[in-house]
This record gives sequence, structure tokens and C-alpha cells, in this order.
Amino acid sequence: MDLATDRTTLRRARTATCLLFLLFGTALGAWTSRIPSVKSHLDLSDGLLSLALLAFALGAIAGMTALGRLADRYGSTRVMVPMALLEGLLLVPPAYVPDLAALILALFLFGLVHGTLNIAMNANALEVQRAWGRPIMSSFHAVYSIGGFLGSAAGGLFARQGLSAGTTFLSVGAAVILMAVWAAVWALPTTPGTVAPREDTPAESAGHGVIRSPELWFLGTLAMCALVGEGTAADWSAVYLHEDLGSSPAFAAAAFATFSITMTVGRLFGDRLTTRFGPVALVRACGVLAFHALRTTEIRTLTLTDLRDLDHSRLHLPNRTVLLADPVRIRLLDYLTHRTATWPRTATPHLFLTRRTAISTTPVSRPWLYRHYPSSSHLLRADRLVDEAQAAGDARMLCELFGLTFNAATRYTRPYQDTP
Repeated sequence: MDLATDRTTLRRARTATCLLFLLFGTALGAWTSRIPSVKSHLDLSDGLLSLALLAFALGAIAGMTALGRLADRYGSTRVMVPMALLEGLLLVPPAYVPDLAALILALFLFGLVHGTLNIAMNANALEVQRAWGRPIMSSFHAVYSIGGFLGSAAGGLFARQGLSAGTTFLSVGAAVILMAVWAAVWALPTTPGTVAPREDTPAESAGHGVIRSPELWFLGTLAMCALVGEGTAADWSAVYLHEDLGSSPAFAAAAFATFSITMTVGRLFGDRLTTRFGPVALVRACGVLAFHALRTTEIRTLTLTDLRDLDHSRLHLPNRTVLLADPVRIRLLDYLTHRTATWPRTATPHLFLTRRTAISTTPVSRPWLYRHYPSSSHLLRADRLVDEAQAAGDARMLCELFGLTFNAATRYTRPYQDTP
């Protein structure tokens, strides 16, 4: 059966993956909403509670780094389904533990399953997205945020009725297990090793090349910074509202629910923006503008012929030749690879193109550039000119770099020249 053409199978697979993300967020939202109740039940100080929360984080890290590799070996579906069932079961014990040590153990195990499920369901989401044929990853993460809202809202409703954390976790855990069973029935079949590294790259297969990748470290650091905020909101927002601001347990549960709503809004637009603009063109075009202050018209009308000397870091424009900064040259080379893979049969001579211009010979429109740039293009060009004039103070160099007349270049350099 060809999964790329079987739309029913794909729709069910996407629904199953959405259910996994939904139960993942629901379980976490229910837990965070009742943290004040667990803290009060065991009479924990903030410091002791932080130890228990740290155990959850350590368990999640262990699950993502160690057990997450099981998805490569056995396939994402075979890992995420049992982990989803355990997610519902292990949500319950933290409400019934007798002391701090038992809570630490319960949260470590809960975190271990939570982290493993995180890796497996994201690997499955990538497989579904690949079969679907267009970006849908952000929609899965939006469903996770919706789950966080639903779990927090459920916790708040149970707290408002005066019901215990145990009752909350039993009810939400049962719902999580039901969603896991439904997801197991409709999940996309996967084969072991579908996302394993290629055998022709032994260094990367061992993980060494990936570990040394600066791009991966940058993305990891960026994700860590984002998760610090999310983790703080999840672990401490309800405690802060209940104990420091004196709100009721039901109202305190609304903190993470509100946070989840705002995450959902942002994530619902992610796939649409990626599909409309593309993840690569924006970075490449802005890089050329920011480094070399090209005019909007020059960006729009750049052709592949203008890059004929790219290996020697030269960009040929009608009125000058620009010596490209190395980061721009590298990014343009990457973009050319992306362009060829995305539009292999296009006849347009222009460097930057969209789905509309790929079937014609016209350049991209000015509105396309304005949507892509974070600021007005003429202001970016002016800032770049001022920076270079201040750094070098050489009017002739400004003429060569930016295509200015000598009189125009001297207007930029004059304020930075020494006066007798």
C-alpha cells in the first residue's frame, strides 16, 4: 500500500499523532494544575518541592537521551504506544505517595516515560509529515498546547469542586489511556530504523559528528532557553498564584491554562508561514541585504548569472561587483541547493522565487520582500551604510561596496572624519 496516496490512512495517522500530542499535554497540564495540592498534602517547602520537580526533569532528560533511541531501533509507533499507556498510569502515583522520597521516585519515573514519549511521538510526527507532503509539525505542537489547556482546566474544575489531586489524576489518567488506545489503532505503521543515520557516514552514525555540530548546539541552546520559560510556567505558576498571591486552587490552575492558550496561537501559524514563505528564502535574502545593503530592486532582480563567480565570493551586479562576506556566500550556496530541490524544472532566471513566479520569468514582487524583511529595507540599507562609514571612513570603499556616487558616499563618511 502506498501511504503517500492513501489519504484515509494518512488522515488517520495524523489523527493518531494528534491524539498522542493531546494526551501528552493533557497529562502535563493536569499535573501542573495540582502541584499546590500535592505540595500541601506532603507539607513541602519550596526548596523540597524543587527537588521533586528536579527529579521529573532528570527523568525526562534520561528518557530523551537514553530510551528515546529505542524509536530508532524498534520504530516510533512501537515505542510511543506503550509509553502513552504508561503516561496515563504513572500520572496517578504522585497524588498518593506518603513522603518526599516516594514523590521523587514517582516523578522520576513519570519524567522518564514523559521524555521517552516526547522523542517517539515527535519521530512519528516527522514520518507523518513526510508522508503528508507539506509542513504540519507546528499543528501537532499546537495540539500539545491545547492538551495543556485542557489538563489545566480539568485540574481547576476538580479543585473548584473540592476534589483531591488523586481524583483528578485518576480521571485524567483514564482519559489519557483511552486516547492512547485510539492512537494505537490508527497510528502510522513504521519499520525499525526508518530514521537511523546512513551507513555511509560512520562518524555521524556513532554520533560524534552530530555532537560537534555548532548548528545543533545553537538550536539546542535556543530550545533550552525556550523550555526554561515553559518549565517555569508549568512548575511554579500555580504555586505562585496560590501561595504568594492568595488565589484559590481552582484559579491558580488557570495560570498554565492561559500560558497554553498563547502557545497554541503561535503554533497554529507556524506551518502556514513555513508553507507560504519557505524556511530558507527569508534567511538568504535578509543576509544579502544586511551584509551588503543591496537595494530592494537589486534583490528582486538577482539572477543565477549574477552568481556565476560565487565560488570566488563575487556577486556581479549591473553597475558593480560585490565581494561577498563568507557567511553570505555559504548561505547563498545552501539556498541554491534548496532552490534546485524545490523547483527543479523552473525556467525563471531569477535567484529568488515563489510558487507563483516559478512558473514564469517575472521576479518576486516588492510585497514579497516587504513581508520577509523584519524592517523597512531602506532603513536596513541606511544602517548598514552608516556602520561601514563609521568603521572605515573611506568614501571610495563605500562607492565600491554599495554602488554610491562619490558625493553620496562622502555624506556618510564626513561626520566620522577627523576635523583639524
